[in-house]
Amino acid sequence: ERVVFRVQGQEPLPSHWRMATYSNYHRRTWRAVQQEATAGVTQSDPRWRLAPDRALLRHPTGAGHRTLLVQLRDPMVRRLPVPLSTTRLQMLPPLLTDRIRIQADGTLMHLDSREVVREGQAAAYSISVMDPGTFRIEPPEPTPWLKRSLVLSKQGQLPQEVTELADQRHAEAKQVHGHKLRPIQLAHHISNHLQSEFTYALPGRSGAARDLADFIGDSKAGHCEYFASALVLMLRYLEVPCRMA
Repeated sequence: ERVVFRVQGQEPLPSHWRMATYSNYHRRTWRAVQQEATAGVTQSDPRWRLAPDRALLRHPTGAGHRTLLVQLRDPMVRRLPVPLSTTRLQMLPPLLTDRIRIQADGTLMHLDSREVVREGQAAAYSISVMDPGTFRIEPPEPTPWLKRSLVLSKQGQLPQEVTELADQRHAEAKQVHGHKLRPIQLAHHISNHLQSEFTYALPGRSGAARDLADFIGDSKAGHCEYFASALVLMLRYLEVPCRMA
């Protein structure tokens, strides 16, 4: 383990920071999706725009925001970690903001780390973030890409264990919240079930799942990718727009 970046500012600090989006699992390796596919599944992310003062902006700016200073630890790191609640980002010095490329998945990357690093110092930048109580993004209507994935999942390409558990948790959530069940409430209900009824286990350890069906059906033990995959697949099966990022 190593320190990737340090943050200075008023607490509480955001708990989830994004540097890249990996949502394609191929031959036991997570890979970044292609640009044409990513563009369709990240429509819920606010778009960045360049301001006259050489800052990148998104979301409404104003009250209820805090400023944080971010310092990367490795001079060769090109990806800039930012929370989704970020409303403003400016490199230090501001002139370097022009050297940032906005990726198709909404993440930010230096065009050339040599242009950013000065005398062996890693990149530094300031960000403004929305307070947790004011940050909210309404999910969009399912995109054509997501609708196709929902159709495929309902045609039996998901393990039966996944669909059965999703239907059970959906029924329980409706009993708790009634017919006004919101997608975020359903997501929390399934997430809480996975956290309370399943066990973390590294691959190769005794009792660890061999695949996703085994994870949900028999072993109920596996590593982080199984927890995330199970949650995303069940939510998509239940027609809740989501992705793994």
